[in-house]
Amino acid sequence: MIYFLIFISKVVESALSTLRLILVANGKKILGMILQFFITLVWVITTSIVIIDIKNDYFKALAFILGASLGLSLIHISEPTRPY
Repeated sequence: MIYFLIFISKVVESALSTLRLILVANGKKILGMILQFFITLVWVITTSIVIIDIKNDYFKALAFILGASLGLSLIHISEPTRPY
């Protein structure tokens, strides 16, 4: 269960980070700043869960890495393609 929580929180964090970047690029800096608070909160909680007892449980790190990778991949897949 903890692995799933780590995985999902990293996917959410990656998605929120990309959303924040889009908001700031569109001039919505205050909203981006508020969103950054929650992104950092998710990151601190998730990272602390992974770091605790990592020597005995490598699967936490694996869930962390896979969640970050999938989160970034989902954002790029859902992004509309732009003709150049």
